[in-house]
Parts: sequence; C-alpha cells; structure tokens
Amino acid sequence: MMQTKYDSRVIKQKHPRRARRTLVCLLCKSKKLKCDKTRPSCKRCLEANKLCVYESDNLPPQEDIKRTRKDNAVARDPIRSSMINNEIRDKSSISFMTTQNNNSNNINGFSPINTSGSINTARVASPSTTNNTPTNSNINVSNSGNTPVNLQSLDSQMKSQYLPKENDAIVSQPLITPNSSVPSGLGTDVGSDMYSMRNKIWPENTNHQNNSSTGSYNPTASTDPTTISPRDNLSPLKVSTTNLIQTPSDLKMRPERITSVPNIMMDLWNPRDMLVSYGSTTYYDLPYNTHSIAQSDPYLRALCACLHGDTITELRSRLTSISTNTPKGLSRNINVTMSNTTPQSDTSILLDSNHHKLNDVGSVDGTERKLHPLKFIEKAIVKWIENSNEQVTNQLPLDYFNTTFTVDDIMDPKLLSSLQTLVREIELILMDKNVIDSLLRKFYEEIYPFYPLFDIRSFETDLIYILMNSNGKRYEFNVYQSNIRKKLETLVLFLLILAITLRSPNLDDKLYNIPKDNADDTARQLLIYAQKLLSLLNGFKFTNEYIICCLLYLFIATVINPENRDVDVTHDKILTLNCIENLALTIGLFNDPSFYPRYEKEPTKNEAFHVFRRKLWIGLQSLKLEYLTSNGGGNILNIQYLNTFLGSTPDLISNLSSKLETSSEVDRKIFSIQEDKYHFHIILSKLMSSSVSVGEQQNLQVILDNIKVTLDFMHQRFPLSKLNKKVSAKNIIVEPSWRGARVDLTSVEALEIFNANLIGLSSVMTIYNKLIFHFERESISSSEKYDKYYHKFFLEAINLYLQLTKLVTDYLRDKFDHVIISSQKYSINKYVVYTLVRLWLVEMSYAARFSYKKEILKQQRLANANDFFNEQSEEDIQLNTILVFNLSHIKQQMETIVNLAADKLQEPYIGCYQATLMVRYLLYVMNNAGLADVINNFWERAFNTTEIPEYVLQKLNMKWGLSTKGTDFVSKYLMNPESLQNLNLPLLKQIQYMFDETDFYSHPSTENLELDNSPPGFDNEEMLNQFLESNFDLFLEHEFLHEISNKWKCVDVTNELLGGTITDFSDQWFADASNLIKPTRPIRDATKFTHSGAWYDGWETRRHNEEECDWVIIKMGISSAKLIGAEVDTSFFNGNHAPFISVEALYNDDKNECESTIKNDDERWTEIIHKVECGPSQRHFLLRREGITQDKFNYIKLNMFPDGGIARFKMYGKVYPTNQSSNSIIDLAYVCQGAVVTSYSDQHFGSANNLIIPGRGKDMSDGWETKRSRTSGHIDWAIIELCKQSQYIEKIIIDTAHYRGNFPQYITVHGINGKNRDEVDPFAEEWEEIVPKSKTGPDQEHEYWVGKGLSITHVKLTIIPDGGVKRIRVWGY
Repeated sequence: MMQTKYDSRVIKQKHPRRARRTLVCLLCKSKKLKCDKTRPSCKRCLEANKLCVYESDNLPPQEDIKRTRKDNAVARDPIRSSMINNEIRDKSSISFMTTQNNNSNNINGFSPINTSGSINTARVASPSTTNNTPTNSNINVSNSGNTPVNLQSLDSQMKSQYLPKENDAIVSQPLITPNSSVPSGLGTDVGSDMYSMRNKIWPENTNHQNNSSTGSYNPTASTDPTTISPRDNLSPLKVSTTNLIQTPSDLKMRPERITSVPNIMMDLWNPRDMLVSYGSTTYYDLPYNTHSIAQSDPYLRALCACLHGDTITELRSRLTSISTNTPKGLSRNINVTMSNTTPQSDTSILLDSNHHKLNDVGSVDGTERKLHPLKFIEKAIVKWIENSNEQVTNQLPLDYFNTTFTVDDIMDPKLLSSLQTLVREIELILMDKNVIDSLLRKFYEEIYPFYPLFDIRSFETDLIYILMNSNGKRYEFNVYQSNIRKKLETLVLFLLILAITLRSPNLDDKLYNIPKDNADDTARQLLIYAQKLLSLLNGFKFTNEYIICCLLYLFIATVINPENRDVDVTHDKILTLNCIENLALTIGLFNDPSFYPRYEKEPTKNEAFHVFRRKLWIGLQSLKLEYLTSNGGGNILNIQYLNTFLGSTPDLISNLSSKLETSSEVDRKIFSIQEDKYHFHIILSKLMSSSVSVGEQQNLQVILDNIKVTLDFMHQRFPLSKLNKKVSAKNIIVEPSWRGARVDLTSVEALEIFNANLIGLSSVMTIYNKLIFHFERESISSSEKYDKYYHKFFLEAINLYLQLTKLVTDYLRDKFDHVIISSQKYSINKYVVYTLVRLWLVEMSYAARFSYKKEILKQQRLANANDFFNEQSEEDIQLNTILVFNLSHIKQQMETIVNLAADKLQEPYIGCYQATLMVRYLLYVMNNAGLADVINNFWERAFNTTEIPEYVLQKLNMKWGLSTKGTDFVSKYLMNPESLQNLNLPLLKQIQYMFDETDFYSHPSTENLELDNSPPGFDNEEMLNQFLESNFDLFLEHEFLHEISNKWKCVDVTNELLGGTITDFSDQWFADASNLIKPTRPIRDATKFTHSGAWYDGWETRRHNEEECDWVIIKMGISSAKLIGAEVDTSFFNGNHAPFISVEALYNDDKNECESTIKNDDERWTEIIHKVECGPSQRHFLLRREGITQDKFNYIKLNMFPDGGIARFKMYGKVYPTNQSSNSIIDLAYVCQGAVVTSYSDQHFGSANNLIIPGRGKDMSDGWETKRSRTSGHIDWAIIELCKQSQYIEKIIIDTAHYRGNFPQYITVHGINGKNRDEVDPFAEEWEEIVPKSKTGPDQEHEYWVGKGLSITHVKLTIIPDGGVKRIRVWGY
C-alpha cells in the first residue's frame, strides 16, 4: 500500500515476512496431485464429489455447502455458467458476501475489533461463477492499548491472502480497504463491516450523513455505519481541499502539478474532426464546439455514433412494426416484409414493457433483445416533432426576401398595401395596453440589464410617436406619416421585446392575464411579423444602427428561447452572428464615435447616438464571447477589432459610464460591469486563437501561458466569493423613465460573475481535454516521453471539470439565490443548458476511457487464464479496483447533475429535456452493461452483420466520420492496450483523490447498497407508436422512397416533369388542381389572398359539397405503369384539409379517344387505394398491402371525401414502355423507358431522380446537384438501374445544362451486372469502367463514345468532387 506524508494517523510497523501460502487444495496436496486451484472446488474434488478445502479456509457451514453444490452444478453446465458470466460482467458495482458473526458487540453482525486486539474481517469472494462460497477468516494484528491499528499491513494481508487468484473469472472483484470509497452496489455485509471498522477506529468520521435526495451532505450525529461518507473530515460546504486530513488509503494519491513544460509544437486539429453533417446540411464547425470535440475524441466519437446508429435503427424497427401491426387493408406505412409477422432480426423488434434488462436472453423466441436509447427519448422525439411542425408552419414566405421595393415615405402602392395588411394583423394579436406596459417593464428589469443594446429613454420617446391609445384599452400603430422607416424600425424592436418577454418561463399567468400556451403562440407570431418587417426594410441594403439592434435582439430571442431544442451553438447561429458583425463593421462600429468628427456637426447624431453605437458594439462582442469565442470562433483579426475600439484610451468602456450623465443610473452601473467583460473577451480570444491557429502548429507553452492569464483575470475580476457572500442590503434602483422598473443590480452583477466563470472554466477545460486527446495519441508511439504531459493535462482537466460542475450544481440548488433573483435567470439559463451538455460529454469521455481500460484488463486476464507463469499482479488488482471506484464516482456525478437539471430546467427547456433523457439511458447502460460492452456490441454488428441498415451506416459516416468500409477502429484503437497505457495506477489514484475531496454530489457509499437495474418507468408505451403513425413522413420518407425505388423499381408517374396533366376535376374554387403534380414542395404565405379567398399552394375545393366527394383526373406522362402506392401531402391545409381520400385508375388503349372523354363515372375505374383517413398538414405515404398491381394503367383519379384541400399528390408505379425491337438503339437510362434511380450519395440542392427525366430542363432546379465538399478526395455518385439488361452500349451523354459555376470538375461512369442482387453496392469491386475520368465544362452536353458490347443492369455516375449534372443518357440496346 502506498503511503504519503498525509497519512499521519498511520504508525508504520514492520511485520515479519510471512511464509508463502500453498495455493492448492489440501486434498490434492496430500495426494501430491496437480490442482487447478479453482475455487470453491477444484476439478478433481468436483469429479470425486469431495469437499474441497484450501489451506486458508475454514470449513464452510452447511448452508454454504449447499451453495457450493449448486455452484458445482452451474460449473458443469457451460451454458448456464456463460449466462451468469454475462450477467455479472462489466458491472461497475461490486458484490461482496460475508457470513454473520454473533458477537454481541458487532455492528451489523460484525465485530471490527475483538477483545484480544484481533481484527475480524470477511474474506472477499471471487466473482467467478465457480467460486461463490463465502468463508470467514481472522487476521490477528497486535494492538495493545490505544495504539492505532496498522491498516497498511492489514490491507496487504487481505489482498494477498483473501483475494483469490482467478483464471476464469470475467471480472476481478477489488478489495475495499477501510479507507476506500465504496461504490454504489456494494453488498450490504462487507460494506457495513468495513465502514463499521473505520467508524470504530476513527469515531470523529461519523459526522457526515449522505443526503441522497439532494446530492449534498449535512452534518448529523448519526453513528449508523451505512451513512458514513467515504471522505474524512470533509465539510459539506468546503470547496478547497488543501487542508483536509487524508485517510490512509492505497487507492488514492494527492495529485502533483507539473509546472515545467517544454516548448512543444503540436497539430491539435484535423479538418475531418470539424466537419458536421446535420440532415441535408454539411458545414465546418467551430473547433471547440461540442461536435468537434466529440469527433476529436476517439472514444466519445465511437460512443456518440453508437447511440446515433442504435436510435435510428430502432426507430426504423418501430416503424416497421407499426406497418406490420396495422389492420388488414391499406397501410399508411411501409410494409417492409409484406407479411403480418415481425422480422426476427435485432433491428425489427418492437420494444415492449417486458424489457427490464439491457440484455434479455430469455425472450420468447430465444433471441437477445435490447433496451435501446429510443425507449428513453421517445417523449423528446414527440416534443421535437411538435416543435418542428410549429417552425414549418411559421416559416417566412419567399416573397418577403430580396424585395425590389424600398420602404420609404414615398413607396410603391403594392408595398404600401402589403405593409398596411401586416400592421393591421399585428394590431389584432396585440394584448391590452396594461399588459404591454407590464411586459415592457418586465423586460427592462430582467432582460435588458444583460443585453443593453439601446437607450431606453430614447426608445420610449420613439414609442410615443407610433403607439396610439384611442380607447384607453388597446394600442394602435401610426407608421404611415413621415419618417416611415424609422417608425417601422421602432415597431420591429417593440415586437421583439414583447416576444422575448412573453417566452420567459417565470411569466405570471394571473398577473399578465395570459395563459402560458397563449403567450408562447403570441410570441411566435410577433417574431414572424418582426422578421417580415425586417425583410421589407431590407437591412442588408439599408444598414443602420437600428437594423443591427433589431437583428441582435432577433438573435437573442432565438438563442434564449426555451423552445429552442439546440443544446449547442449551431451553424445557423454562427452564420447569423458573423453576418451581424460584418454589418457592424460595414458602418464602422469597431471605432468609437469620437473618431468620426462628421457626427459632431449632425444634429441627430447627438451624445445619445454615440452611446447607442457603443452599446451595440459592446453588446455584439458580449454575444460573441458566449457563443463564438468560447467555442474557438475567434481569430487575430477579431482581437484587433476589439483593441481598435479601445483606441488610445484603454479605459474607454469605464469612461462610458461617465459619458452617460444624461442617461439612467442603471446604464452607468451596467457598463461598469461590461468593462471587465469586454477585457475578458480580449484575453479569452487570445487563448482560443493560440489553441486553434488555422493552418499552423500550436505552441504548447503559449497556450499554457494564455490559460494562466485567463484564469487569473477571471478569478480577480469575477470572484466567486461574491456569490457566496451574504449581502445586508441589495442595490435596487427604480427608474421612473423605464415605466417604473426596479432593477436589482446586485443580482445583475452576480449573474455576470456566474456567467463569466461558466465561460472561462468550460473553455479552459475543453482545451485541456483536447490536449489529453493529443498526448494520448502521441503516447502510443512514445509512452515514456509524453506520459507526464498526459497526466498533467488529465488532472488539470479533472480539476476544472470538478470546479465547473460544483458551480453549476450550486446554481441549480439555488445556493446563490441570496444574491440572484430567479426572474433574471431566464437570460442565462439557456447557456447553463449548453454547459450541462458539455459537462455530460466530458463525463462520458472519462467514463468511456475507464470502461475500456477495464475491458482491456479483462481481455488480458482471459488471455492469460491458463498461463501459470503470468498470474494477475497486485497492481492489476488495484488498477481494476480503482477503475471501478472512478466509474462509480462519475456515475454519481452524472446522476446528481441530471436530477438537478430535470428538476430545474427540463420542463421549460426542450433541449435540456432531450439531453437529460439520453443521459439517463447512459446511466442505465453504465449500471447494467458498461460503456465499452455497448460500444463494442454495436460496432461488432455494424462490421460483421447486416443488422444495421446500410443507409444508417452512411448517415454515421457523414455525421461522425466512422465507416465500416475501412479498418476496424474498435480493435485497432479502442481495444488496443497501447492507446490507454498511460492511464495507469498513479494517475487514477490522483483522480480518485480529487473525487474524494469533492462535495457537490452524493459519494458512492453503502447508502446506495441496492443498485436499481430496472429501467425508469415509461408512462405510455404506445405514445411514440401513435405519434409515429401520425407523423410518418418526418421519419420514413427515406425508407418509403428506398422501398419504392429499390424493391419495386417505381417512380412518380403523375409528375408534370414526366408529362403528367390534369384532364378533368369536379371543382377548384380556392386553388388549382394543377398544383397537385408540381415537382416542388408546397409553400405558405398567410398574407396572400386572391379573389376566391386565402391563397394556398395546392388543390382546394368549395365547402359543403353535396356530392359524396370531389375528384380530379390525371393522365400519366408515360405510356403505362403498374401501381404500388401514393403520397398525399396536406401541408399547410389545417382545418381545411381533405378528411379522407381514395385512388382509382384505368387503362385507356384507344388512341383515338380524346382525353376529355375520360369521365368520373367511367365504368373502367378500378380502386387502387381504398378510402383512408388523412390528417392536417402532413405527408401521407400509402403503400398497397397487396403489392404492385397486376394490371397496367395510364389514368389516375384522386377522390377527396367530401371536400377540402390537398397540396401535392404523387402516384408511384413501374413504367412499362411501348414494345420496341430488341436491337433498337434507345436511351436505357430514360425514366419513360422504365429506368429508375436506386441510390445516391447526396442530393442537397437537386434530386438525383432528375437525371433520367425528359428534356434538358428550364434551370438548375430540375437537375441533380450536391452540396459543396470540404474534404480532400471527396466524390458524389448516383446509381441508375437501366430499363433492361444491356447487350451493347453505343454512347453516354452527360449534360451540365444551366450549371455554369457549379458543374463538376470531372466525371466517371461505371457499369455492373446486378441482375440477381436485391441492392447494388456502390463500392463493389465488380464495377467496370465505361467512361474514364474526364474533364467537364459548364452548360453543355458531353458525349462519350463507347461502342462495345456490355452486359450491365446498372450504371454509376461519379462526379468529382461535387457539383450539378442535368441529365445522363445511356444509348444502347
């Protein structure tokens, strides 16, 4: 046991060397036979049915003999033995067993110190399935008088004598010493005994009671050993650990800080780690954003991809199960199996309430069934969909962008009419006057102090000119007289202020007479109108200070919105803030107004205007500090702009308060706080720039110097001591000109201190974690060289992680409420959510490493199980033990944080709600299987089975950069012992010390004896299933189209691009039936009206239809087709949608019959899709249960019962062209001949299906175009199944019509014969080159002559690296 100078209570004693104990059983020893040393019974004793006794054992009692026999039976059954091994393996909890002692002085049946001075301790049982018999043994240690017992010697004897050597156990159970923390899940006996022993020896340690409900410790006088904290003499309110008395322990070591670091040049960043694919968007992320950090950490990357893939796969399984369980007849969902039985693969099993374990081997069908992340996050998915629908419903119409009109005193009549309509609609949704006045006052008190971007006195003066109050109850707007633009800018700011305030979670329903749901709806509408007005004002062309102010508040309204589901800074927020900064640079905000003498001669540019400009620049930089700079978004140029604003007067910001003599006292106080924040931004920008250095190496010494400066400045200017200091009286100022607002400046200052520490600690912690990843990779090749740096940065990161977590948990526990008022927390809570997610990622990064280190140790033990010369060392036993302790601490930390977050932030903040549910799943995994096991299991399935669908693997490759086409990174890196060789015992002991001396969470102890391995309760098992059925389009469009194109070889046969036309209809009063077959997605403009009524992009009929239904007849553009299904889109039709639809078809082969003669009552109509219900504003995918039709058709009739509206309609069928001779040269890749696009790499800007449609198109919208690539060696591809197997290929034409600046640099064309394959692998070796790599040009047809016999069924067009192609033509027969 390692002793430190802090183990002052241990008296070192020398003990005589013990004789080496015999490890074989007594029976084998007496007969001089070879013993396999298996416990509780060796193989020879087992076969001879003899009692097996070892030299150190006492004879077991009868009940233990029975248990031994039972264990022997298990040992004979390899299947049962394997199942038990699987059940107990990788548990981060530890199981111990002891026998009872009847001594009257026992605590929990155990006497730690008997009358003779001997210490009784229980022998720890091996976890092996063949060794479950607990026995007792005594260790006699001389203990005369009050001499302290030497626990070092005791601990050494316990490990050497009473921890048996294993050769077949899955997990080596660690020994708990009297001074070691006991992880949750300890067996009650030994856990109590050990703590009883420590309690007897050091009674002063009984003053800590574990409060599991709050995660904190409260002093009590309890002597119950189960409530003893594993820490010694640690005050629950104490943050510093420098003067704490340490308990003697071989499982922890006081950390030592390495101060001298050489000047090392590093390459910290790789572009592949910063590319993010989000849906159809791919972008280059900020270097220290959470996704970039996750990608740069190989363990966290594998875990995140595993969770992502498992969720998508299980979601697909859910949808499949919904399909197969619907009533007989038409399925609104895809019938993947075309049967009424659920597929037997792992990915097709619907989860049910019978899952109480992560791995349930005892299922009905004998297969292993898993509890997936989807089970935990299903409610979050429902909220996510509802929120997405609201965002879609409230999107801006395209007409408001890039307007050709200018808002001014003299404007175009059309623009004036649109403006009057907007203003009239805004007046209708406004609240009463007294409510608006209260909301403005609430904004001034709770939100403005943190985002002070304008002068309130000036704003209130401007409001007088636009707000009229004729009836005393409601406001009306006056914006049509002179100075219209200025009035509209004021109106926009007014709407944004109301919207931001209405979204506050602490809005009092009774005080403001607005129900919370109504307040949220009103806020959304006000934001939409504010955006419309901003679009009409065209701020990008007519940029001024007021426009920038409105744009900043629009940004603030988005980022602090509780309904915003983002848990990190997304690319659109990054682009928005950078765009606003560029606008600010355009009007010269980076210079103080005093640098522009012309302003002095302009009467309107008075001192208030100068202050306004300063506020805008400082406010913009404050937002950049939080959302860009802290994530590595700064650069040297930004630092120059920050310093330029200070100019020759570095204290300009502090002088700003003195220049606000004519302004409010609150403003002067606020900007005295902003001075420190601005300087902190400059310092943090230097730090982040030094640790990014795009295109250059990073200097380690420079980074560490900047870290020191940053932390020193933060501790000096933003001291946390102010948050804990009791205040006798708060500094509250009443501003009469702010509608009587009462601003608590004490709370404002406290929240700014808290926020600055969040930013600083999280930024530096992230840099240290990045250095961990770097030196971890470097240590693989040079372990000794980089070992000390790896240890240094690991400990520094843990230190800051614990500080940051302590700070956040104190905030969530309301420990700062004596200085912070709860109503002002709205302005900071969203950033707290961002910080929580970052903390959870850090915890999972550490936990994954500890879990993989345990897994590697386990594999090494198994590999050496039969090697008599390679027994498990004492160091390995300690290493495994301390890994379990560290994992248990991290679990407790995670659980504490997630419980607090759920209690305080989960309800109002959707992003926090999603994150907490996923963290609960991860906690469940850690309790039941272990992270390494779950990660390995998923990637084993991905690499070696077909259980994970190909499209899921493609998504994971794009999202996380992990592909199953290359090297198995799990075995090459994650399970490679060299990857974590420096995560060794000394480092883990120091981490354990730091965990033990931290007090923000309930430490693992015997209070947590029973580990809850059951999943949390799920309120409604069918909730997600029902929701998926009604929101099928949001999840399974890809699956539906994959089924249509790959399995059935079908296309949309009614599309107008293929020549589809409307031949007849019953009615189209509100919207034309021709809209049904448009290729574009429908849009909505709520402000647009026609003579008939509101404008809709779709087909809408009159109300009160006297007939059974309305109908429309569509003639296909192709010769004929067999039909498989349809898509009915009711987007934006809500309240006026079609309640039910059905589809009929007929085939007309009379060439002389006119189209107009095909009528509604034609007897040839055949029902293709039975009458089915439709929901509002949804896409309905309808697939025939009976499969594809036997007959061919060329006319479609869509029936709508009884009336209403449908936005788009698509009918899918397999094309059957007219008969042609077998050797006629035709376009084999032509949709009208029966060709179909089966797969593609990307179609971000244009569908790959456009490659094979008729004609050369009208613009870039009807071609195939991919997104821009950002990585070297990138390619995009599309695979087309030809209309028939070819015999001869004459030529291939690649058309880049209309693609003039975005055509691909090169193309290649390959062919393959995939006649007997369900799907063609795009990367199969059998692809044969038809057209070699060839240069392309803009807006032209490229003709490549082939002229040879080729028997192929598919062609693959590859574009290098990306771009757009209009058509591909493959001429042959």
